[in-house]
Amino acid sequence: MNYVNPQTATAILITDGNKYLLGKRKSENVKNGFWALPGGFIEFKEDFITAAKREVKEETNLDIEIDRIINVSHNFLNENLHSLVIVLHARVINGEAEAGDDISEVKWFKYGEDMPEMAFDADIHIINYYYQKKPEGIKIEETL
Repeated sequence: MNYVNPQTATAILITDGNKYLLGKRKSENVKNGFWALPGGFIEFKEDFITAAKREVKEETNLDIEIDRIINVSHNFLNENLHSLVIVLHARVINGEAEAGDDISEVKWFKYGEDMPEMAFDADIHIINYYYQKKPEGIKIEETL
């Protein structure tokens, strides 16, 4: 029996006060040229915290500290790809933001100003949810 299940992924809301970090996607498959939170798929035998840190490093050159899970969302990306996304909150602990991997540009945006053209509605929701509701989320003790 074959099951068709969503792929698991992480999205990371990296904040610095009223600023949040986005990457402009460089993708052949999904939403090329649109902006999104850093993140990506969790590899086999990789936990979600390790995956989040790896994706952020690959895409932005930043080292982060993750402090909580702020939401879980999903995206129907195309007829063959459905993702289940663990959304994490983090802050930068080292590095200078620069585009890498499948990102053509990295930029800090100020909350309250117009957002760029976003790849995923879920990211818009997460950014607004974080700044408007100030969710405590589920605190993470980084023991993994």
